[in-house]
Amino acid sequence: VAAAVASLAAGDGPPIRVRLFLPDPERSADSAFDSELAAAAVAARGAAPRLARVDVTVGPFDEAAVVSMRGAGILPREGGDPDAVRALLAAYGDRVATIADLPQARGSAALQFVLALHRALRGPIRVGVIAPRGDARAAGALREVLRDFELAPVDSVPAGDLAAIVVLASPGGPLPAGVAETARRMLADGRGVVVIGGPTAVVPRNGALRQERSPSDPSAVLATAGLAFEAGIVLDPSCARVSVPAQVGRMFLSYPPMVRTRVVFPGGAGEAVAVLAFANAVRAEGARGEVVVLASSSDESWVEAGGVGLEPSRDWRPSGESAARPLVVSVAVPSAAGGRPGRFVVVPTARIVEPQHAALEGNAATLAALVAWAADVQAVFGVAADGP
Repeated sequence: VAAAVASLAAGDGPPIRVRLFLPDPERSADSAFDSELAAAAVAARGAAPRLARVDVTVGPFDEAAVVSMRGAGILPREGGDPDAVRALLAAYGDRVATIADLPQARGSAALQFVLALHRALRGPIRVGVIAPRGDARAAGALREVLRDFELAPVDSVPAGDLAAIVVLASPGGPLPAGVAETARRMLADGRGVVVIGGPTAVVPRNGALRQERSPSDPSAVLATAGLAFEAGIVLDPSCARVSVPAQVGRMFLSYPPMVRTRVVFPGGAGEAVAVLAFANAVRAEGARGEVVVLASSSDESWVEAGGVGLEPSRDWRPSGESAARPLVVSVAVPSAAGGRPGRFVVVPTARIVEPQHAALEGNAATLAALVAWAADVQAVFGVAADGP
C-alpha cells in the first residue's frame, strides 16, 4: 500500500490530505473489512512528501464529522445514515475528490483503498470493453460491477491508452469483427485481456432449458492465449441453491449448473467464493505461457453437452465422467518485445455480470480482482510485483 501510494503522490504539486470515514468496526456487519481499510490508510501515512495527512475517522460520528460529510456530498443535506458511511476524501490544491463507494463486495480492502485514491488523484484506470453491439444491458451491468475502473468502448479510444480490455461475450448478439486480433495485439504489448463468457447459451425452448451455441462464442479470443473451451456445461453437486414454486409457497433446491467454487486471485491478491452459472470448462493443454488454474469444479462434477433437462426439479445424476474441471484460468503470455508478459484470464460465463448473479457470494469481488490483475495495477502504480 505504501509503495503504491508513494507512486500516486510522487512529483511536485500541492499537498494532499486524505480522510477516510468508516463505520465502527465493532458494530459493523463488515468489521474485518473496515479494520483492513483502516490499516491500509495507516500504512499510507508518510508514504510521500506531498501526502501531508491521512486521517481515519471511525463512527459513531460527531456533529463536525457529519457536517463534513454533508458538505462533501457523502450524505444528503438532510437525513441519511452517517454511521453507515464508508468513504474517502482527498483534498489537494482547490479540489476535493470524494469516493463514497467502498463496498466489501468489490474486493480486498487494500486494493480498494489504492484504487479509490487513484480515482481521487488521477481518475480511474482505463479499461476497454468489447461487447455485442446489440446488448447494451449486459455492458451496463458490467459497468456497475467494475465501478472502480473507467470503462470505454475499444473502438472509441486508442488501444495504447488502455491497461487491459474486457471481452464480454454475452449471448445478446455477435462480437464485433477483429476481436481476436485486438486481443493478440494487447498481449503482444504486455497488457491484459479478460474474457467473460463461453461458447454456450442456455435458453428456454418449448418449456425447457436447452443449450445452444452462443452468438458471441469467444473461442477465437481464447485461442490467442492457446486456450480452448470444453463442449457442454459443467454440473457440480458443489452448487448454489435456487428458489422454485411449490404447492405451498416456495422451496429451495440445489442447482448443479450454478457451480460454487473457490477462486484464488493471481499474484497473491486473496481469494473469494464465486458462483458460476452455466459455465464451460477451460482446456489449457496448448497454452502459450504459464498457466494458473484459479478455480475448478469439485471432483464430483461432470460435463453435460445435451440440451434438455436443466430444470431445478430434475433428478441430478452424472451423465459423464466425474472429475474436477478448470473453470477460471489465467495465462502469462510472453510479449513480443520480451518485456512484461501479457495477462490473459477467462471467466467462462457471462451471467456473472448480471445483477442477480453479481450479488451472489463473492462474484463482484472476483471480477474486480481479475480485471485489476489483467490491468497490472501494480505496474500502473509503478510498483514491481515483487516490490514492497
